[in-house]
Amino acid sequence: MIARISGKITEKGTNYLRITNAGITYEVMIPQTVMQRLDENVQQDQTIELITYHYHQVEPSKSTPVLIGFFNEVEKEFFQAFITVSGIGPRAALKALNKPISLIAQAIDNGDIVFLKSLPGIGQQRAK
Repeated sequence: MIARISGKITEKGTNYLRITNAGITYEVMIPQTVMQRLDENVQQDQTIELITYHYHQVEPSKSTPVLIGFFNEVEKEFFQAFITVSGIGPRAALKALNKPISLIAQAIDNGDIVFLKSLPGIGQQRAK
């Protein structure tokens, strides 16, 4: 398992980074809320360290390893708890985390279904 990754940012996409370390370039998926903070604080060609969640996207004919990057353990732990909700896997959670994690956690604690439904891919049933 890949728990952390550090290296130079060689490419930024809308929801991913390509990070090069020792001649190997890794693609790391980034939740939008993390990417927004990254855009404010980190430039291309800068060295970065991310905590990663590593899983395999399994399809009928292949299995693809996927890395999802976070700035800290709290974000990763929230992500891991979020994907335990029925019907929310890593890809869905990656899309849904487009607002600060503190606001999402507060909405969950308060049972704010309207806010939760505003997250991409979260409908009425998942919000409950």
